[in-house]
Amino acid sequence: MKRPFKHIAVPILFISFLLLGMVVNITTPTKELSEAERRALKQFPSWTFERLFDSEYYASLETYALDQFILRDQLRSINAHTRRHLFFQRDVNGIYFIDDHILSMEYPLNESSIIHAGTLIDSIIDSHLSEHDIYYGIIPDKNYFVAPDNGYPHIDYTTIVDLLSAHIEGGEYIEIKDTLVLNDFFRTDHHLRQDGLHSMRNKLFNQFGITPPETSYRIYHEHRDFNGSYYGQAALPVKSDTIRLLSNDMIETMSAYDVITGETVTIYDIEALEGINPYNVFLGGQQAITKIENPHATNDENLVIFGDSYATALAPLLAEGYQSLTLIDLRFVSHEILDQYIDFTDQTILFLYSVPILNDSYMSS
Repeated sequence: MKRPFKHIAVPILFISFLLLGMVVNITTPTKELSEAERRALKQFPSWTFERLFDSEYYASLETYALDQFILRDQLRSINAHTRRHLFFQRDVNGIYFIDDHILSMEYPLNESSIIHAGTLIDSIIDSHLSEHDIYYGIIPDKNYFVAPDNGYPHIDYTTIVDLLSAHIEGGEYIEIKDTLVLNDFFRTDHHLRQDGLHSMRNKLFNQFGITPPETSYRIYHEHRDFNGSYYGQAALPVKSDTIRLLSNDMIETMSAYDVITGETVTIYDIEALEGINPYNVFLGGQQAITKIENPHATNDENLVIFGDSYATALAPLLAEGYQSLTLIDLRFVSHEILDQYIDFTDQTILFLYSVPILNDSYMSS
């Protein structure tokens, strides 16, 4: 019996579609970065005969294929829409929405990472910071403000504080969470807005015994098209954020430089706003050691902050109260060589880290 034409045409069209997709994937140039996800994409892994039976090689090859698949962003968006609006899932791959904010579940608690951080801080105090005024604080993640009341898994903030404090013998703890609310964070990102840091700034000044400078701020620059890291992970259309940079006469006279290279660093790197990570606008992004000098300081006090990317937005505001402020990111420099670059004499010391950094990665080896 002669088969109907559709019985032949359908398999042919399906195979042709697969072959066309394969050819397009092969011939399309690979991308190095995903602007939507703000991350580097996997490149084709180099092959050697020895890797023929290496399972890790094939895992890398699979990751490469997934990262470089044609129409990847569009397919991610269709998947997110389907799971959120058709199947009514409360989260998609750990991403969820509350009051127009995109959030990523920070869960479960990684006790070993918290303990490592506390042990490291205590070691730095013992080796570099004897007889100093030392403080430490923890910046909560966005989940702290909404997850408990909305039934999402979350880390108990108090547990993190207790774990960290149990391993730091020196230093005075400063409670940070009470100076913040959800809207002090970007809606599409985990970072804090600089214009949401005023209460934290004043509390830190008061804790350090520094009278908060009575200065007002003006908007130095606005970037109205900021899509944070959660925006790309959500793969759903969300209204963009606005980055507002604060300034005044004192901040505009400050200068900064990379302590290791000696290169000048701008307080606000406007060109970074057009890059893959606009948050690098603050001091040009994360550096090993950055120093800000304030020629119009009303005292001769100096502040050193051991911190992560959250500290870069806060630094210009705190620098108003000091003749110098030094930022140290231990992910880019070993604490064992700090004495080669920094004289810690007569410095106030602040360890200021966010929950995502404390819980999910190590500050230093």
